[in-house]
Amino acid sequence: MHPLSPKLMTWSWGLFGAVTFVACVEYGLIVPRAFHASQLLEQILPGFRWLTPGSVLLGVAETFVYGAYAGFVFTLIHNTVLAEARVRPGTEHDIVGSPVTGHACVRCVSGSLMLHIVDVLGVRRMGGPGTDGRQGARP
Repeated sequence: MHPLSPKLMTWSWGLFGAVTFVACVEYGLIVPRAFHASQLLEQILPGFRWLTPGSVLLGVAETFVYGAYAGFVFTLIHNTVLAEARVRPGTEHDIVGSPVTGHACVRCVSGSLMLHIVDVLGVRRMGGPGTDGRQGARP
């Protein structure tokens, strides 16, 4: 697994947000008013009013910024967790090169991603027979 590019992810998620907004506006033009998301858009996008040209441009800009922010934060979290996993080789949750899958740890593949993230970040559960307080931890 490789680190993600903050620039690429920020632009990708920003464009995704803007394209999704445009699709939502187009949907609102096709369906009856009862099915519009106009009230939701007006509540979550400051300054947006349904279907004025200036508001549509403002909505595109705002959703791009929201998406870019989400992409940047996601990338920072992903790269931090990945770097932490790389400095802890030999753990039972090595996501860098698992012999079972070749790219992800067994816990992630089995659906216990949160347990994996908690372990990688070093958060320990209370109690248990292991030396570090985790259930089933090896000495």
